[in-house]
Amino acid sequence: MNQGSPSQPGGDALPGGFVQAYLHELDRVREVTVRTARLVPDALWPESPAAGMMTVAELLGHVLDTERGIASGVGGGPWDFEPAGEGSSPPVGGSLFHPAEDFARRSAEVRVETAAVLQRLGETGLWAEVVAPFGYRGPALFLVDSIRENEVHHRGQVFIVLRKHGLKPPWLYGEEAG
Repeated sequence: MNQGSPSQPGGDALPGGFVQAYLHELDRVREVTVRTARLVPDALWPESPAAGMMTVAELLGHVLDTERGIASGVGGGPWDFEPAGEGSSPPVGGSLFHPAEDFARRSAEVRVETAAVLQRLGETGLWAEVVAPFGYRGPALFLVDSIRENEVHHRGQVFIVLRKHGLKPPWLYGEEAG
């Protein structure tokens, strides 16, 4: 049996190749996160899902900072997970953004950077070993996948804040059927 590669499971190529298919999946996850952010009233951005946890603004900023740091690191740049400073391009993370539309805009900017790195690496580069300063050693792809995992995890924490206030989180698979 031909097990193929990520771009050729069973020997059949994915339309547009593996990197494009993976970017499409990252974008699908991000679309739900942006819809979630747009449901959070301005008054709830400083709220946490529980005492001692990050606020909604910090959680969503962390999502962007993590993506930016991982994409930069696997692409050969710095492993920088700190919120970007004032005047940086793009300023992401932490308390540097507040409204949902700002999150949507900044997340799109970060995704353009991520896409450029992944397209430059290609499938072969994503299978190359990376060594991160926080102890990870293995294929870049597995570390890149933690971008998606981290986002889903923290979006779930934002769901908790919405539900605490009687607000319904978005449907995960496009628009909810009536």
